[in-house]
Amino acid sequence: MILKAAQNQLKEFIVSAEQPHLLVKKYGSSLIIYSLDVQKHVQKHARMTHLGVDQWGLSFPRYTGRWEKTPFQGSILELWEIILKNFPFLLIQH
Repeated sequence: MILKAAQNQLKEFIVSAEQPHLLVKKYGSSLIIYSLDVQKHVQKHARMTHLGVDQWGLSFPRYTGRWEKTPFQGSILELWEIILKNFPFLLIQH
């Protein structure tokens, strides 16, 4: 239930930020922000992992396909704002 509500909240933030190419899916205890290229290949942009209560951890994909944890933790909104302010280039669709 928490993940579904957080997923919907993140989708609203994405729409508000005018990033229509971005999609969100649940995977385990995480939300993955991704997009699809012309050939429908998945491009992962970021991951928010539920840590408890209203705390989430932020990770970014490495070139190896594995996730690199960052020191950033906070609410879905706080992490979304961190991405938009500090890492907008990671949201670009390739």
